[in-house]
Amino acid sequence: MTRLVPISEKDNRRQGSENGLPRNMQNYLNQSQVNTLRQLELLGWRLFFIRRENCVPPLVVLRHQDSGKFSVIEERGLANMSPEIAMRAARH
Repeated sequence: MTRLVPISEKDNRRQGSENGLPRNMQNYLNQSQVNTLRQLELLGWRLFFIRRENCVPPLVVLRHQDSGKFSVIEERGLANMSPEIAMRAARH
């Protein structure tokens, strides 16, 4: 089970300046995660963001393009289709 911690003030400052999808994705995903991502993309899932925090493995979050549901690809490459994720409201 994956659980995210509440947003800190530091996270709020970074929100506008950091993209959730890094350009060098291969540095954050292992081969098992990449394989799972490619399989799920065929089913309508899209990479939504990768949460990168110090001393914690990256959290790979997907969103289904039709239903809007979220999924997490665990470090071992398993898809967690019912993650407990605290999401921020988008700023416009």
